[in-house]
Order: sequence, then C-alpha cells, then structure tokens
Amino acid sequence: MKLAVQNLFLPAVYLLFRLRPVDANKILLADAHSHRVPYSMRRMEKKLIEAGFVIEYHISDYQADGFFSTFKNMLRFMKSYATAGGVVLCDNFLPVASCRKRKETFVIQLWHGGGALKKFGYSTQDDIPSYYKSNVFRNYSLVTVSGKRCVEAFTEAMRQPQGVVQPLGISRMDACFDARFAKDVRQRFEKSYPEAKGKKVLLWAPTFRGTAKEAKKYRNEGLDFLKKDLGEDWYIINSLHPHAKLEDEHPLCTEELLAVTDVLVSDYSSIIFDYLFYKKTLILYVPDYQEYSGLRGFYTPFGELPGKIVCNKKELSEAVLNYKEEVDLEKIEHYLSKYLDACDGHATERILTTLVSARENKRKR
Repeated sequence: MKLAVQNLFLPAVYLLFRLRPVDANKILLADAHSHRVPYSMRRMEKKLIEAGFVIEYHISDYQADGFFSTFKNMLRFMKSYATAGGVVLCDNFLPVASCRKRKETFVIQLWHGGGALKKFGYSTQDDIPSYYKSNVFRNYSLVTVSGKRCVEAFTEAMRQPQGVVQPLGISRMDACFDARFAKDVRQRFEKSYPEAKGKKVLLWAPTFRGTAKEAKKYRNEGLDFLKKDLGEDWYIINSLHPHAKLEDEHPLCTEELLAVTDVLVSDYSSIIFDYLFYKKTLILYVPDYQEYSGLRGFYTPFGELPGKIVCNKKELSEAVLNYKEEVDLEKIEHYLSKYLDACDGHATERILTTLVSARENKRKR
C-alpha cells in the first residue's frame, strides 16, 4: 500500500495540480518527523519571512499519526508542491521524491546533522529499504553541508549529481555565533530547570540504533551508572535522538541545551559537531564500537574526534569527574577548520541568497 501511494497516487496528484502556474514566492516547509517546525529549520524560516516569501507549513509526524491522517497530509503537500517556488527540508521526506518535479521548484535539503561522521543513506547497507527502487533523496536542488570535506560523503550518501551538495554551512549552527541566543537559552534554562541551579550540567545525547526507518532507543546502563556515581553536584539531562522518541521531552531542544552544558556525553551522533563550537568537554561513550562500526561504518576516522573516547562505565565516570582535563582546544580548533570551515554564522544568509538567485534566473528565462 505504501509503495502504491508513493509511486502511483502521489505522482498522479502532482500531475493534476501542476497544470496551474508556479508561485515563485511560495515556499513549503516540510517535515515528517515532528508536529512543530524542527529546530534545524527555524533560522531559515525567519529569514524567508523577512525576505517576503509566503510560507506554507507541512509539518507532521508520519510515524505517530494514523494512516488516514498521514495520507491526508501527503495529499495536501502534493497539491502545493505542484505549484511551489521552493521546498525546505531537514530530513528524509519521501513525498518530495515521489515524482519528477518541475524545474521551477527549488528544493533545499538543510539536513539535521553537521559534519560527516557515521555513514547514512546509500553509503550503508540498511538505511534504505531494498524494496524502494527510486532515490529517496531525489529532486534536490541544493544540499547544504558544514565544510568542503563533507561534500563527497553527502554526494555519495544521497546519490546526488555533482554541484548539488554545497559547503554553504549549516543554517542552525549560525546560533552558535549569536551572543543573544546563548543569553536567551540561559534564561529559559534557569526558568525551566530551577533544580539545576548551582550544579554542573551533563547532557546525555546518544544517537539511535537500528535504522532511520526502524530506530531503537540506546540502552541507558551508562546513564544509570552516572546518576549513582556523580552525586548531587551534577544535574543530568537525558535527550534522545528525534528518531527514537515521539515528541521532544524537554522545554529546550538538544541543540539549545548545548549552550548551558558543561559536559556532553554522546557517541556517534552528529550533535557533537554543534557542540564543538562551544569548546567544552566532549565524552564519547561507545561500549558497542566494534559492532556499530562493522554494521554502519564511518566517513571520518572515529579516533580523530576531539573528545575523550571511553568504552566502559568506570572510564565514563572517571572522565566526567575529571572533565576539565579532557578539553583539547588545539584539537577542537583543528577539527573545526577541517570539517566545519563553512560554518561562520552566515550560512542562512548564503542559502537564502542561493534561493533568491535561482528564482531570479528562472524568471529571466
């Protein structure tokens, strides 16, 4: 049934409604993993509104919603997609790939992760179901990445033509250069987490296990151990990957929490790239490294990461307690310049400029 909807019904709806003219000023924000605008889109959303674009929202959670609700949302999207000047995504969104889009429609994939660490998409064996014959990343006009060294990995993973993946920077990472953002997050954190006052903050943020389609929560034995071992001086926040939870569990999203975090404990998650800009303690807890690397693999050698790598609970506890000794600023700076060289606080402006330029070029034709 899913294949029939994806390959037959959605393209038919698109063909019907593409008889109408394209509205170059209409931009669709689309996501299938949340009921609110994802954090990765919010800066882009604001810039688009300021630039005078008309925003149409297609934000829902296909996994949590029922079949008929999802079907209705897909139908609504395809009707608008047929006449949209642009579409902005930050994750997999199959309706975009269901048909041959009009050349006038500019599709931007912001993606939800910086850098290029663990393999994904067509670079690894399990992310794309074998029965899905078309490219799930089809129809992209632009894929933005955090640096030049990431272009090759994303081009391979998404099977994109040369030139589609561009090192313009990651839109959401612009916040890391905004002093007002950090101040606002601190105020909201203190209001939302009054029990954390006077304590050091540890953020536990592992990636999911399994595949993007069938994500599984990571076992929390290490987290349970930390809670017992660290004592009352620490405040611990558990933030799961979006693919492993139904809704955000905290008043602040993970990317915002990084600004007030003293120690980030993660593993193979791309959230570590956002965190590097704060130049604080990163601990990589990877007791399943051999299994994970064998099944999925990496674009970047894992040992190059500027964080303390630990493989058991005792090492984890010791690394956290000695967190001030685990910050290697020289290594962090080297990694930032190597894999995040396009992130300078102006990525959103560059992406918007690219969209506007594409719109003007199409008008001239």
